[in-house]
Amino acid sequence: MKSLYIINAKGNSLVKAVERGSIEIFDQGVKYKWYQFGFSDEVFIPMDEITAFDIKKFGFGLQTNLKLDTSTKTRVLANVKSEEAKIAIEIFTKARSDFRNSQQNNVGNQKENSNDLTDQLLKLSELKDKGILTQEEFDNQKKKLLS
Repeated sequence: MKSLYIINAKGNSLVKAVERGSIEIFDQGVKYKWYQFGFSDEVFIPMDEITAFDIKKFGFGLQTNLKLDTSTKTRVLANVKSEEAKIAIEIFTKARSDFRNSQQNNVGNQKENSNDLTDQLLKLSELKDKGILTQEEFDNQKKKLLS
């Protein structure tokens, strides 16, 4: 799994920012970390479970938050620099698109492999029916294909 981008909550230093929370975007999902007043939430959310990832402005547009939604929960990373939030959204959008394309390719490849296997089994069956292969040879070849 490849890490693409890390965005932190604003703080006086990078250490404080990381202590308050972060979002790390991976090619397969997002790691969300949040710590405040002794409470914490740290979770990896697979890409296919994320329903929305967007920017929310508060306080007359002075505060930028990143909002991460799943079907069951909304998570917010508050006080993010506006430019970093935009970059995070762009990277997430690209990563999500790449993820969906790879999922579609995997499904297509599985269908092709299934069709290839069916074709090969049919050819073996034809060879057996024509007497070119014995039952034992057919069974051995079939076993190789199915394993």
